[in-house]
Amino acid sequence: MPYSKPGPIQVTAYPWTNAQIVALGAVTAGDLARVTLPAKTQVLDVVVVVKGQAAGTTTLTGAVGRVSAGYIDYVVASNLKVAANTVYGDASAERGSNMTGYDIPSYTAATAVKLHLISTVEDLSAVTGSSGLVIITTKQLP
Repeated sequence: MPYSKPGPIQVTAYPWTNAQIVALGAVTAGDLARVTLPAKTQVLDVVVVVKGQAAGTTTLTGAVGRVSAGYIDYVVASNLKVAANTVYGDASAERGSNMTGYDIPSYTAATAVKLHLISTVEDLSAVTGSSGLVIITTKQLP
């Protein structure tokens, strides 16, 4: 007998602060875990909203994803040294390969989603002013 009881759509914001970036230390790249999605989660949408413009380094980019080596599968590497309230992930060129429709990371296991940060010159410990949100829209599958 078939059954259907999909979970409601949830939109959750996972903030980051400048202190979290600085705590990554004297490195030019690092990851901030934003959420661990439970098994059977369908990811419908992911966007990044810059709330505080980053400074203190020559460059600072952020990408969001679940696959290491760049974590660019949800939102590709995007400039975090932009004006407050800039949104990434709302245009097709900003979306990663797993956001061309929707993504089911795993039907049986939990999956970590990370904000991957890169500064090409100075260490992340030199970043000032950066803050924002990773907003993920999900639904639980039966």
